[in-house]
Amino acid sequence: MALRRLNIARIRGLPSCKRLAGNLEEFGCQKNHVFGVLELAASSETVAATIVHRSQQNIRCLDTESRKVDTKLIERIAVYPVVLNPSKGILESYAGTAGGFDRLQDFLSSALGLPVVAQRIELDLARALEKLASAVDRFQLRDVRLPNYSLSSYVVGSLSACFTDTEHGLDFVQKHSDSLAGATVRYQASSGRVSLRLSAEACFAYACKEEDDLNVRSLLRKLVFSR
Repeated sequence: MALRRLNIARIRGLPSCKRLAGNLEEFGCQKNHVFGVLELAASSETVAATIVHRSQQNIRCLDTESRKVDTKLIERIAVYPVVLNPSKGILESYAGTAGGFDRLQDFLSSALGLPVVAQRIELDLARALEKLASAVDRFQLRDVRLPNYSLSSYVVGSLSACFTDTEHGLDFVQKHSDSLAGATVRYQASSGRVSLRLSAEACFAYACKEEDDLNVRSLLRKLVFSR
């Protein structure tokens, strides 16, 4: 099963779908531009596009004949499949991490000249795990990550805690709910098992069968937006 991603953020300042789609189509993909638009589809509520970012990086190469290490400049391409919903102010990205939102805002504001502001969402992981456990079958909490865990006054640092018992793991989550940065869970979907990694920035990475993908995405959106 391939690893899939769903990263969700708030975004303000988007124009109507018709105007946004027109701006993206006009921008297109040109040789001398850092950003480009590869694919585009629009409806009355959303605009879907594939945004690419080009950058250059020096890498070291070994020349076996001269027995020297040379430096070579290569081009790197980052691909961001996205869906924008102007009326709801929601931006979804299906690749990368939360850092990609900064790059997408740079594209929309600098390249397209739109007065947009993308805001990362703070996800209450303890509450999200509690809702997820009650909504799915055979829920298992595998591990949680805490960036600043204090074992004692002399031992402080990041912690990745693994659990063999989900109930004890959820008790640990409630005790340290303010310090959680991420968690990994498994559960049973209609067509097979789902492995899911959650972050406190509403960014998700998961593996599931193709038949379960839409249902998994719908469930993750409910974790972010339902009260």
